Amino acid sequence: GTDIQDSTKNGFYANSTGNYSVRITNILANWVNTTTAYSLTVNPKPAAPSISAGSATKFCSGGSVTLSVPAVSNINYQWYNAGNTTGSNSNSLTAVLSGNYTLQETNIYGCSSVSANSINVIVDPAPGQPTVNLGGPATFCSGQNVILSITNLANTTFQWYRDGNLISGANSNQYTASLSGNHTIKITDVNGCSNNSNPVLVTVNAI
Repeated sequence: GTDIQDSTKNGFYANSTGNYSVRITNILANWVNTTTAYSLTVNPKPAAPSISAGSATKFCSGGSVTLSVPAVSNINYQWYNAGNTTGSNSNSLTAVLSGNYTLQETNIYGCSSVSANSINVIVDPAPGQPTVNLGGPATFCSGQNVILSITNLANTTFQWYRDGNLISGANSNQYTASLSGNHTIKITDVNGCSNNSNPVLVTVNAI
């Protein structure tokens, strides 16, 4: 075999496939002995994958983003969020929680590689559901009205709807309803996250 440079001690760290033996030389006794060759196989690690995000990684609660790597045969996949295992044995993961996502791939030899990158997912919470307050009876005669309102919230936009249809110009925390229908309000915070109130039925009786 070929001599390995700088390997003249009684120990050697081997990291390449091959047949290894040791030649022992006793200078005083003038003898040389070579051990039986030991066959060493170094199995390859999978290439470190790069994670891609299928959409924006910052979204509101209830949303998601698909993280994925190219599919490779004979590979087991393990996803991690902040170091904790998550997801199933798949080359893709639907992330619905905030955190720093990485992936470990393991081949048939049991050799593993960690993803070359991580993906940071930020999930913004939705605002709390608003409760509509009535300033008077919800049933009244034509020509009358009732004030619908919610608590005024800073850094929030408001939009009122009647029977699911946007009411033009009704974009404050209160609205004077004078027509029959189910009234709701949608609030949106600075992150663009929204929530809708439960409907309030207003009934206007003809005179």
